Amino acid sequence: LREHISRHQAHIRPSAPLFDVDAALSSWTLDELEEQGGLAASLGFTSRQQYHEAACSLPLLPDIRTPTLVLLAEDDPFLGAQPTSQCAANPSTLLALTRRG
Repeated sequence: LREHISRHQAHIRPSAPLFDVDAALSSWTLDELEEQGGLAASLGFTSRQQYHEAACSLPLLPDIRTPTLVLLAEDDPFLGAQPTSQCAANPSTLLALTRRG
């Protein structure tokens, strides 16, 4: 992610003035990048919590009616929770969980 930010910082800086590119580039974890870089604020959210709640797809799983394969890797750095029970409760979803992504 830092490589991507570094490569595109000339476009990021003017289009997302609330995002601290320098802080993001010096971050070592995704949590640091979000917190120090101000990702939530740069996207119009008041907090990281509000950003994560808006981006979370878990609440949408019960409403899926089209047969859907949910493919996740246990080592996914963006994965906050494995939706095992949510997928098991919905006959239209099937969870495939791999050890590595």
